[in-house]
Amino acid sequence: MKKFSSPRWNDTTLPDVIASRELTEEEKKREKEFNEQFKKWLKDRKLKRQSNKTK
Repeated sequence: MKKFSSPRWNDTTLPDVIASRELTEEEKKREKEFNEQFKKWLKDRKLKRQSNKTK
């Protein structure tokens, strides 16, 4: 493999994970609600884009 002049580009190791934690029940609930709203928004957006294409 070609060596680059900058040592930053020669580092092929994986980065270390700094922190990982479990979500609380409240965070899980908020995330679930957000995902449901986001899915509805995506569906509506997709339908609107399809209707605009047919016009």
